[in-house]
Amino acid sequence: MNNISSNISNFLAKSNYSYDYDAGGGGFLAFFFWFLIIIGLYVYTSLVLMKIAKKTNTSNSWMAWIPILKHYLLCKISGKSIIWFIMFFFPFINLVAMVVLWAAVAEKRGRPAWWGVLMLVPIVNLVVRGVLAFSDVPGARQEKSAPAVPEKKKPQVFSMASSKTGMACSRCGASVSESDKFCPDCGAKVVKKQGNFCPNCRAKIKSSDKFCPDCGAKL
Repeated sequence: MNNISSNISNFLAKSNYSYDYDAGGGGFLAFFFWFLIIIGLYVYTSLVLMKIAKKTNTSNSWMAWIPILKHYLLCKISGKSIIWFIMFFFPFINLVAMVVLWAAVAEKRGRPAWWGVLMLVPIVNLVVRGVLAFSDVPGARQEKSAPAVPEKKKPQVFSMASSKTGMACSRCGASVSESDKFCPDCGAKVVKKQGNFCPNCRAKIKSSDKFCPDCGAKL
């Protein structure tokens, strides 16, 4: 009789241990499974938001990977004011903000605005994000930054100073003739000034001057 009781006790002890072990292992696997799903969803939503930001030429697309800043980035993409970003911090109101912002994003990507309502539907909202990120529609509006227009450089114009010794370029001092439109040495465009000028300092001089009144150079 004692042997029977002992065998039953051993069996129950082993059964309880096996049950506890299986339950613990199953709980860990379930936790790990959901952890992977959450990480995968976060990576996916961040990736598509960054892609949309780049396709709409919105700056700071890296914000898509930061939990709070990703809502601010969504606000920038949609072109709405920062008030809509603040609305994300209030329950129920954040749902309205999400619909309005995604509706604006959908329009920018060439899709109908009512797609914003689909963001309230589980799984469907993931598909909509992917379509907006990776599918292009001809004629979709993009906030293209205006290309920098290089400033046209005006040609430098230098005077062709005349003196008793002849004509000289006021840029490099090389001798030029009255028929020259450009200096033969430096290539500067020259224009003729009325009157006589010192070939050294380009100061205006009189025909009777033998020396420049400004620099004293012999004329």
